[in-house]
Amino acid sequence: MLPDSPHPATDIVDAPPSRPADSAGYRRLELGVQAFFFIVAIVTALNSLDLGLMVAFGPGPGFFPFYLSIAMGLLVLAWIVQSRRAIRSGAAGDTAIDEAIDYPHVVTVIVSLIVLAALMGVLGYQIAMFLFLYFHLAIRAKRTWYTSLIIALAGSVGVFHVFTDLLSVTLPLSMFGFLNTIGL
Repeated sequence: MLPDSPHPATDIVDAPPSRPADSAGYRRLELGVQAFFFIVAIVTALNSLDLGLMVAFGPGPGFFPFYLSIAMGLLVLAWIVQSRRAIRSGAAGDTAIDEAIDYPHVVTVIVSLIVLAALMGVLGYQIAMFLFLYFHLAIRAKRTWYTSLIIALAGSVGVFHVFTDLLSVTLPLSMFGFLNTIGL
Protein backbone atom coordinates (compact mmCIF):
# COMPACT_ATOMS: atom_id res chain seq x y z
CA MET A 1 0.00 0.00 0.00
CA LEU A 2 1.33 3.37 -1.00
CA PRO A 3 1.23 6.08 1.65
CA ASP A 4 -1.36 8.83 1.24
CA SER A 5 -3.08 6.99 -1.59
CA PRO A 6 -6.84 7.25 -2.02
CA HIS A 7 -6.91 3.98 -4.03
CA PRO A 8 -4.33 1.61 -2.50
CA ALA A 9 -5.30 -1.48 -4.50
CA THR A 10 -5.23 0.17 -7.94
CA ASP A 11 -2.01 2.08 -7.33
CA ILE A 12 0.08 -1.07 -7.02
CA VAL A 13 -1.13 -3.15 -9.98
CA ASP A 14 -4.00 -3.08 -12.40
CA ALA A 15 -6.12 -6.18 -12.46
CA PRO A 16 -5.26 -8.40 -15.44
CA PRO A 17 -7.97 -9.05 -17.96
CA SER A 18 -10.05 -12.03 -16.98
CA ARG A 19 -9.90 -15.21 -19.02
CA PRO A 20 -12.49 -17.95 -18.93
CA ALA A 21 -10.00 -20.60 -17.76
CA ASP A 22 -12.78 -23.02 -16.91
CA SER A 23 -14.66 -22.65 -20.20
CA ALA A 24 -14.95 -25.59 -22.58
CA GLY A 25 -13.12 -23.70 -25.33
CA TYR A 26 -10.15 -23.00 -23.13
CA ARG A 27 -10.01 -26.63 -21.98
CA ARG A 28 -10.06 -27.84 -25.60
CA LEU A 29 -7.28 -25.41 -26.49
CA GLU A 30 -5.21 -26.53 -23.52
CA LEU A 31 -5.75 -30.20 -24.38
CA GLY A 32 -4.76 -29.50 -27.99
CA VAL A 33 -1.52 -27.82 -26.90
CA GLN A 34 -0.78 -30.68 -24.53
CA ALA A 35 -1.42 -33.26 -27.28
CA PHE A 36 0.81 -31.32 -29.70
CA PHE A 37 3.76 -31.26 -27.31
CA PHE A 38 3.26 -34.91 -26.39
CA ILE A 39 3.30 -35.88 -30.08
CA VAL A 40 6.44 -33.78 -30.60
CA ALA A 41 8.07 -35.64 -27.70
CA ILE A 42 7.14 -39.05 -29.14
CA VAL A 43 8.30 -38.19 -32.67
CA THR A 44 11.57 -36.75 -31.36
CA ALA A 45 12.22 -39.82 -29.22
CA LEU A 46 11.56 -42.19 -32.13
CA ASN A 47 13.71 -40.18 -34.54
CA SER A 48 16.56 -39.95 -32.07
CA LEU A 49 16.63 -43.74 -31.80
CA ASP A 50 17.53 -43.84 -35.50
CA LEU A 51 20.57 -41.65 -34.75
CA GLY A 52 21.91 -44.11 -32.20
CA LEU A 53 22.05 -43.66 -28.45
CA MET A 54 25.58 -44.93 -27.95
CA VAL A 55 28.70 -45.19 -30.08
CA ALA A 56 32.05 -46.83 -29.38
CA PHE A 57 33.46 -43.85 -27.47
CA GLY A 58 30.38 -42.70 -25.57
CA PRO A 59 26.98 -41.07 -26.12
CA GLY A 60 25.82 -41.03 -29.72
CA PRO A 61 24.07 -38.23 -31.59
CA GLY A 62 20.64 -39.43 -30.47
CA PHE A 63 21.47 -39.72 -26.77
CA PHE A 64 20.54 -36.21 -25.59
CA PRO A 65 17.53 -35.74 -27.92
CA PHE A 66 16.13 -39.09 -26.80
CA TYR A 67 16.35 -38.43 -23.08
CA LEU A 68 15.25 -34.82 -23.40
CA SER A 69 12.20 -35.89 -25.40
CA ILE A 70 11.40 -38.50 -22.73
CA ALA A 71 11.64 -35.76 -20.09
CA MET A 72 9.42 -33.53 -22.23
CA GLY A 73 6.83 -36.29 -22.56
CA LEU A 74 6.83 -36.87 -18.80
CA LEU A 75 6.42 -33.14 -18.14
CA VAL A 76 3.49 -32.99 -20.57
CA LEU A 77 1.89 -35.95 -18.81
CA ALA A 78 2.34 -34.18 -15.47
CA TRP A 79 0.77 -31.07 -16.99
CA ILE A 80 -2.21 -33.11 -18.22
CA VAL A 81 -2.70 -34.71 -14.79
CA GLN A 82 -2.41 -31.33 -13.07
CA SER A 83 -4.94 -29.64 -15.33
CA ARG A 84 -7.40 -32.57 -15.08
CA ARG A 85 -7.18 -32.49 -11.28
CA ALA A 86 -7.81 -28.75 -11.32
CA ILE A 87 -10.88 -29.23 -13.50
CA ARG A 88 -12.24 -32.02 -11.26
CA SER A 89 -11.71 -30.00 -8.10
CA GLY A 90 -13.37 -26.97 -9.63
CA ALA A 91 -10.27 -24.83 -9.10
CA ALA A 92 -9.34 -24.47 -12.77
CA GLY A 93 -10.08 -20.77 -12.72
CA ASP A 94 -7.98 -20.30 -9.59
CA THR A 95 -4.90 -22.19 -10.77
CA ALA A 96 -4.79 -20.95 -14.35
CA ILE A 97 -2.37 -18.20 -15.22
CA ASP A 98 -4.39 -15.01 -15.35
CA GLU A 99 -1.63 -12.61 -16.30
CA ALA A 100 -1.78 -10.62 -19.50
CA ILE A 101 0.84 -11.52 -22.09
CA ASP A 102 3.48 -8.85 -22.62
CA TYR A 103 3.51 -9.00 -26.44
CA PRO A 104 6.30 -6.43 -26.95
CA HIS A 105 8.57 -8.50 -24.70
CA VAL A 106 7.69 -11.72 -26.54
CA VAL A 107 8.34 -10.11 -29.93
CA THR A 108 11.64 -8.64 -28.72
CA VAL A 109 12.86 -12.02 -27.51
CA ILE A 110 11.86 -13.78 -30.75
CA VAL A 111 13.41 -11.10 -32.95
CA SER A 112 16.61 -11.06 -30.89
CA LEU A 113 16.85 -14.87 -31.18
CA ILE A 114 16.50 -14.59 -34.97
CA VAL A 115 19.22 -11.91 -35.02
CA LEU A 116 21.40 -14.13 -32.80
CA ALA A 117 20.99 -17.05 -35.20
CA ALA A 118 21.81 -14.82 -38.17
CA LEU A 119 24.90 -13.31 -36.52
CA MET A 120 26.22 -16.60 -35.13
CA GLY A 121 27.74 -17.67 -38.45
CA VAL A 122 29.12 -14.21 -39.20
CA LEU A 123 30.48 -13.01 -35.86
CA GLY A 124 30.92 -16.40 -34.20
CA TYR A 125 29.44 -17.75 -30.99
CA GLN A 126 31.36 -15.59 -28.53
CA ILE A 127 30.59 -12.16 -30.01
CA ALA A 128 27.02 -12.93 -31.07
CA MET A 129 26.13 -14.47 -27.70
CA PHE A 130 27.82 -11.63 -25.82
CA LEU A 131 25.74 -9.05 -27.73
CA PHE A 132 22.56 -11.07 -27.18
CA LEU A 133 23.13 -11.49 -23.44
CA TYR A 134 24.26 -7.92 -22.89
CA PHE A 135 21.22 -6.60 -24.76
CA HIS A 136 18.80 -8.63 -22.65
CA LEU A 137 20.55 -7.94 -19.36
CA ALA A 138 21.51 -4.27 -19.68
CA ILE A 139 18.76 -2.94 -21.92
CA ARG A 140 15.76 -5.22 -21.43
CA ALA A 141 16.26 -6.21 -17.77
CA LYS A 142 17.87 -2.89 -16.78
CA ARG A 143 20.76 -4.50 -14.89
CA THR A 144 23.86 -2.47 -14.10
CA TRP A 145 26.47 -2.35 -16.86
CA TYR A 146 29.09 -4.21 -14.84
CA THR A 147 26.70 -7.00 -13.82
CA SER A 148 25.57 -7.32 -17.42
CA LEU A 149 29.17 -7.34 -18.62
CA ILE A 150 30.25 -10.09 -16.21
CA ILE A 151 27.26 -12.33 -16.95
CA ALA A 152 27.51 -11.73 -20.71
CA LEU A 153 31.22 -12.59 -20.68
CA ALA A 154 30.62 -15.72 -18.63
CA GLY A 155 27.73 -16.76 -20.86
CA SER A 156 29.63 -16.17 -24.08
CA VAL A 157 33.38 -16.57 -23.63
CA GLY A 158 33.11 -18.84 -20.59
CA VAL A 159 30.57 -21.19 -22.14
CA PHE A 160 32.56 -21.22 -25.40
CA HIS A 161 35.67 -22.44 -23.60
CA VAL A 162 33.77 -25.01 -21.55
CA PHE A 163 32.33 -26.50 -24.73
CA THR A 164 35.42 -26.28 -26.92
CA ASP A 165 38.18 -27.02 -24.39
CA LEU A 166 36.51 -29.35 -21.88
CA LEU A 167 33.81 -31.06 -23.93
CA SER A 168 35.52 -30.92 -27.36
CA VAL A 169 32.37 -29.54 -28.99
CA THR A 170 32.89 -27.16 -31.88
CA LEU A 171 31.03 -23.86 -31.67
CA PRO A 172 30.93 -21.36 -34.54
CA LEU A 173 33.89 -19.04 -35.02
CA SER A 174 33.77 -15.70 -36.77
CA MET A 175 34.00 -15.71 -40.54
CA PHE A 176 36.36 -12.72 -40.34
CA GLY A 177 40.01 -13.77 -40.39
CA PHE A 178 41.23 -11.06 -38.03
CA LEU A 179 38.73 -12.18 -35.37
CA ASN A 180 39.76 -15.81 -35.84
CA THR A 181 43.40 -14.97 -35.23
CA ILE A 182 42.55 -13.63 -31.77
CA GLY A 183 40.37 -16.63 -30.95
CA LEU A 184 36.96 -15.17 -31.65
